[in-house]
Amino acid sequence: MYKRIYIVFLITFALFVSYNTSKAQFGTTYSTIRTPYGKATIQTPGMGFMPIYNHGVRPAMKKYDYTVTLKSGEVYKGKGKIQLYKHKCYIRFYRGKKFKIFYPVDTKSISMITSNGRKMTGIPAFNDSCWLFKVYEGKINKYAIMPEWGSPYFSAIQKDKNKPPVQLTKEHVIEMVKENTDALKKAKKGKLIDAIKIYNRSN
Repeated sequence: MYKRIYIVFLITFALFVSYNTSKAQFGTTYSTIRTPYGKATIQTPGMGFMPIYNHGVRPAMKKYDYTVTLKSGEVYKGKGKIQLYKHKCYIRFYRGKKFKIFYPVDTKSISMITSNGRKMTGIPAFNDSCWLFKVYEGKINKYAIMPEWGSPYFSAIQKDKNKPPVQLTKEHVIEMVKENTDALKKAKKGKLIDAIKIYNRSN
């Protein structure tokens, strides 16, 4: 019996060490933020930011008619949905049984037209791990990996239009809203979405 308990202990300990070693290797950190759907834990891998998980959920991606512009200038059109493989987004167009895959690193942009006629353009971002679409325009712009205007699943923000979007983090939000007392209080408490709302609505 003692031998069995000892074996179980060794297995448990090994799994614990493996899990924590994995976290240490990738420099993973976690923080809690408030979203429109309650509290969520966001993960920031040290080896790259994957905004698809930034609200603690993976939103369902839909199929759209996309236009893909490659860095070479070639243009491809097709119907597909943005997908994820090994922390990299991609889109795949089928032509019969054949298909062609496009990754952010190969493209200049990817665009589509929403049902209400709005054109949305995604630009490669975060070391070409994804495309980012502007889903809200204000004092602080919001960006998401899905081309849906007003999407609550935004994961990147931008205040200076001459600079690229940055990850939605407590530090970045505090820096952007620091001149607004009410927004700053919310940001310091980790209520990042509330802080951005207050700042965008201010005069």
